[in-house]
Formats: sequence, structure tokens, C-alpha cells
Amino acid sequence: MSTEGAEHRVTFGDFLAEVRSVEQAAALTRASVTVGEPGSGYWLGQAAFFESDAAFREHPSFPHLEAHVNREFGEFTSANLLQLRGEVCALRHCGTREVDELPVETVAALLNCPGTEVSADMPKPNEQRVDTTPTCKEPPGSSVDDAMHALPSVLNNEPELRYYHDPQKRLGAEYAILRQRMQEKGHHRDATEWAIHRHIEAGRLEAAPGVRTPPGGIMHGSWVDYRPPTNPVYDREICILWANESLWKWWKNEQNPKAPPELTEYTMADIRALLVYERELAKFEADQRALAKSTSVVALHNRVMAAALNEPIPPRLSHERAYGYAPGGSRG
Repeated sequence: MSTEGAEHRVTFGDFLAEVRSVEQAAALTRASVTVGEPGSGYWLGQAAFFESDAAFREHPSFPHLEAHVNREFGEFTSANLLQLRGEVCALRHCGTREVDELPVETVAALLNCPGTEVSADMPKPNEQRVDTTPTCKEPPGSSVDDAMHALPSVLNNEPELRYYHDPQKRLGAEYAILRQRMQEKGHHRDATEWAIHRHIEAGRLEAAPGVRTPPGGIMHGSWVDYRPPTNPVYDREICILWANESLWKWWKNEQNPKAPPELTEYTMADIRALLVYERELAKFEADQRALAKSTSVVALHNRVMAAALNEPIPPRLSHERAYGYAPGGSRG
């Protein structure tokens, strides 16, 4: 097995076949040797050399697969490698043919083998996102806003997710299940999908990849949860929606306006004081209107007298010239 220039294109099936062929060659060599005969030591040494210098050991993923096999099954042999293949089949819910066609690096990454690094041609977890943009058009009117308002309450009443674990202990729900619950509350499908998308854009919800089946399997006779899931699916219909703390703050601050104060908070003395204030305010406004009216009459009288005498006359002099006495005095 040559690893120059194509080491990342070796399939798991080719790798397994190489391991099996080396074991068979070593076994045949040992079987043809009679211990104690001249030259037997040489051929036994050759058999050991076949195994230690096999080409498959030069593959970059070999140390990681060997560590996983040693930890789970024992010695690195083709028989134990078949058990590893069965483990991958359980993870991907597929047959052996599909696993045999996978690159060796992909198999090591799926198993989270010790020291495994994701190769450059495989998407890293932080480089792939779930696109929650609905395929339908955004409905007009307030239907989307209504669905946004209702979503926190619906999510808050959802049962705890069984097969998914969040280190932050956030509430979550499967996308399709949450949409179904919203539709049961009377919200249309399109409004619900756009409401979810808006919450995600605002950072109040987080869309995480889901799995087509529960992320776990039977290993060594017991159920084992694989965390994080080793077979993530970046599909909107299968994704998991986790509620961030900002969703609950938004729900509390913006969706629940403060209720008006109860009338029982006001005493009868408060009510009487309010009525007195309103009467005094009405009286004050009436006095202001009367004062403004009287001021305008005096100003109009002065303008008429000034126009008649063709000169500016102070208010007091104009009164004396017109009537022959000063305001407040008696006629001469």
C-alpha cells in the first residue's frame, strides 16, 4: 500500500484487505517452518518482519485506529478491525459496503479515535451551520410576530430532550416537533418557520445539527450515548433548537408589558386630592383666559387712539386726552 501522494484517498476496505493479506502471509510463513530445523529462525524472523514493516502501518491514521482497537477490542488484528467496522456501521446506520468505501481518515474521525485530527477535506464543526431559512415566502401582516410571541411559551412547555445533551443546560426542542406544537396552537406553518428563523437571526435561538436516529448504540452489551453525535445532520428539518437566555429576557421584557396599577392602591384621600387639583387647575385656566382677553382689549383701545392722534401715545396719556381725566381720578 503506497501512501505517497494519495495517502488520504485510501479506503477502509483497502486498508482492511492489506491488514488481512499481511496476516495471511505471516501465518503461511510460520506454518511452513519446522522449529529446530536449519534456517527456521530466519523464516520466523521474516514473518515478524512482514508484520512490523507492513505498508499499512505507514498510513497517518494507523496509530489512531490502533489506539482505538487496543482500547476497545485488544490486539490490532484483522478480526478486531472487523469489529471496528461493525461499530462504524452502527454509528452510520449503514452496511459494510458503505463503510469500506469511506476514507480511512473519515473512519478514524467518526470513531473519535485518540489523537484524531479532522482532515482538510472534511468540514470542521465550526465551519458548518444549519441554514434555517424557510423555503416559503414570508407571510404578510402580523402572523409572524404573533408566532414569535407564542414560541417561548410553547418551547417552555416542551418535555426535556431525551437523546440530546446540552452542557449549558438550555431548554431545547427538535425543529419539526416545535413547528408541529406551534401549528397545534393555531399558527400557520409559514409563520412558524419564519418566527423560528427570526429568533435565530436575533441570537435568541441556536440551531444545532441533529441526527436521523438517536446518537448512540449498543456496545459491549449496554447502550452508549455518543456525545457529541458522531453522525451530525445539518438539515433544517432535523436540527435541534436550543433556547439562549436572551429568549427568556425578550419574552419577559417585551412580550409581557407591565399591568396597570390596581385601583385599590389609591385611598379616598388620594382621590379627593386629585379632584381638588382638577378644580383648581380649571379655575386657573379660566383666569388665564380672562386675563388674556382683557389685555387684548386694552391693547386694541391704545392702537385706535394712537391712530386717531397720529402719534404714539403711552396708555395713561391717551386716556387723559380722550376722556379729560386720568384713570382712577375724577372729571375736571
